[in-house]
Amino acid sequence: MWSVAEIKSRLLDERDDIREYAADYLADSWASDTDILPLILECFRRYGTDNAHRMMLQAFRFTVPDEVIEPLAKLISEVKSLDARKSISFALAQMSPESFIQHEDMLRCSLFDVQMLRRLRVRKDLLELKLSGEEHFKELRMLSEICDKSESWPKEVELGAHEILIDELRKQGVPEEAEVVRLLSEYADNSGDWMELFLVNLAGARRLTSAIPQLVRRLHSDSYVLLEECLSALTRMNDVSTIELLKNEWADGSWTFKNFAIGIMSRSKTRQSEEALLNLLKTEEDNSICTMICMALCRLGSAAGIEATLQMIDFGYTDSLCRLEHEILPAAALLDIELPEAEKWAADFKAARKEERSKIRRIDDGHSRPGPRPSLNEPALSERRQTVTSTIRRQVERVGRNEQCPCGSGKKYKKCCGG
Repeated sequence: MWSVAEIKSRLLDERDDIREYAADYLADSWASDTDILPLILECFRRYGTDNAHRMMLQAFRFTVPDEVIEPLAKLISEVKSLDARKSISFALAQMSPESFIQHEDMLRCSLFDVQMLRRLRVRKDLLELKLSGEEHFKELRMLSEICDKSESWPKEVELGAHEILIDELRKQGVPEEAEVVRLLSEYADNSGDWMELFLVNLAGARRLTSAIPQLVRRLHSDSYVLLEECLSALTRMNDVSTIELLKNEWADGSWTFKNFAIGIMSRSKTRQSEEALLNLLKTEEDNSICTMICMALCRLGSAAGIEATLQMIDFGYTDSLCRLEHEILPAAALLDIELPEAEKWAADFKAARKEERSKIRRIDDGHSRPGPRPSLNEPALSERRQTVTSTIRRQVERVGRNEQCPCGSGKKYKKCCGG
């Protein structure tokens, strides 16, 4: 495993796959160093923006210092990929309310995503209200009622109102940790109701380690939205006790449980996670699960995992999930491990990337030119809140972030309307 300081310099590596690997590694680690985004901008200056959509995919987890706001806003108009523009906008939307007040006029005149602009305005409006922690939590409860009543994906969730409230609760330390755990325990059926989702998010944002057993239990849920929230929360906590709980429940876990457990362990850059994955690989019989374990070991930067992955490639793996020959390349390079077929796999990787860029261009060219920017006017949260009289269970089937987007684009929801 590498430290944040060790991997940051790789953002400027000559190889694009290593730069992308470093960006993902830092995002998985929830690195908060203020020089990460400046280094990514320098990377684009040196090597171009062809892989900007990959470098910026998880950049919303990075700190946004004031000096990158204008360059990133300018970059939105320069990149060719629609996915890249959306990812850059999403990253910029993490700026502080104080920074937004300073740069609002500039962002309004740029190609900055309008939905992200609305999100920043909501955050600024909440800041100006100067609510107490208890008032913020009351707002979160009311928001959950609005979402329960909505017959479609709630606009407030699209605008990130819950994330804004949760961030304020994180800063204020409200409610007390024991109260959050108690409230989570009341949702025994793991149904993924909106307040349950918000509480999971809050536990992760505040790194409430006493909530870890509650979150691990929810990994047996069949609600993909809840599963994604638990994965994010447990990854953000990055506590080694999570690994032990995942190991204990592995044998009785479903395919989905194991999938998300691997996702959590791959993001926990610790020796405990590496050891757990290597041991599970020895006993697991499902080829697709073994494939994902090898992919996770590569993303951890495990030297022992490289050897295990080479054996998996020879044995035969589930290539519909990933290309292990591609996954192993950046990790092996960073570990100075020579691969017998490195040149062949690297050539295949470059060909795959070339085809991918061509496909992205065809998709982007198929979109019409952008029309007039939509209005920023939205009903005030307080106005919509007045229509709520009681909590109504949400009956509409939710869309998992890894499922196909209901808009018909053919993309995954997390890379389209849910991005």
